[in-house]
Amino acid sequence: MNWRSKRWVTLVSRMFQCLLWPGVVLALQLPPEIQIDRYLLEAEKSIQKQDYAGAKESMDRVLAIRAEHGLEIPEQFFFRYAEVTEELGLYDDAKESVTEYLMLAGKDGEHYREAVELLIVAEAGKAVEVALAGMEFVRVPSGEFVMGADSAESVVNERPLTRVRLTEGYYLGKYEVTQAQWEAVMGSNPSRFDECGQNCPVEVVSWEDVQEYIGRLNALAGEKRYRLPTEAEWEYAARAGTSTDHYAESVDMIAWHAGISGLRTHPVGRKIPNAWGLHDMLGNVSEWVEDWYGDYPGGSVTDYRGPSTGSFRVARGGGWYSDARYCRATYRGVLRPGYRRSNLGFRLARTK
Repeated sequence: MNWRSKRWVTLVSRMFQCLLWPGVVLALQLPPEIQIDRYLLEAEKSIQKQDYAGAKESMDRVLAIRAEHGLEIPEQFFFRYAEVTEELGLYDDAKESVTEYLMLAGKDGEHYREAVELLIVAEAGKAVEVALAGMEFVRVPSGEFVMGADSAESVVNERPLTRVRLTEGYYLGKYEVTQAQWEAVMGSNPSRFDECGQNCPVEVVSWEDVQEYIGRLNALAGEKRYRLPTEAEWEYAARAGTSTDHYAESVDMIAWHAGISGLRTHPVGRKIPNAWGLHDMLGNVSEWVEDWYGDYPGGSVTDYRGPSTGSFRVARGGGWYSDARYCRATYRGVLRPGYRRSNLGFRLARTK
């Protein structure tokens, strides 16, 4: 093949590439200002379709072209970028972008009020993100179980045995609420064992303290999504389909109790979970539940809850200074709602 033939083949090849990838070739040839307009239009179309991931991809290209060529882009871009990243749960990006918009546009900006509101939403979203960092939830199915015990280790307030039917599934924290998760919401750490580390369960919290924590967390989330489990929900989840006092052959495998704990708390999740994937349901810290304390009704009930009023609340599961015989799925601690001690913590339930 002579040089003229080779040149012809090369030209045809390039024309063929242009037909296959016109957008790529066009983008390489267009001035950066026109490329920006193109990607802005793509972003707006994606937003209209509620394809926020696609919109962010187009807008990120705008930012890359801006950085490469030192170009200015409309101040409204930063407001729109903040809206997109907030929808995606990228709260740091949303805060940074809406702040840049406010600095560029000032109080006379077209979207000033919406931008201030968006900043508040992004900050709240970030606070929830920090508060829930590492907080995993396990889906607990609806079902039936026998609540209470009549074994040799059981005590009178664990009787009479009561068959409970739970008609709705729910979510329960895979782990006890940690010191880090408490501090992210409340701003301080009350725990006696703070040197144990941020991944250790929070303790020295009363039932009333826990209600304040839940209230603040729900306010940050913008909905009443988090709560304590009821006593029936807690025991049903702890048993995870078993009918014995413990959900393993040896309590040492599943619980930090006085015999092995070194008389202190330990980071959550170090013991093996039950069949539904829940860790530390027994031992480490006793866990507050929602109910007032009362006698079990016996017989069969649906969606059981304790009395509507009372003087005492209930904590379940035993803790680091409990003897092994008290680290049982049916054991009930009976305490005043304002009581605090280093053996008391909690885990959250979630509605969805």
